[in-house]
Amino acid sequence: GDSVVNLVLSRLPVSVSLGLWSTALIYLICIPLGVYKARHYQTRFDDMSTTVLIALSAIPGFLFA
Repeated sequence: GDSVVNLVLSRLPVSVSLGLWSTALIYLICIPLGVYKARHYQTRFDDMSTTVLIALSAIPGFLFA
């Protein structure tokens, strides 16, 4: 068989790519959402989105995979 190092290195580009794309997507969604929520503090949208985001953060990550 192949060594563990070769197996890890062969799959590293895909893992790095997924990590970079997910980080970029998070920043593109979360920063504008945070600014909008800050500008509309204690409105119905702020309360509802906070509830949804807290509920989503309680879901374990492996369920999204």
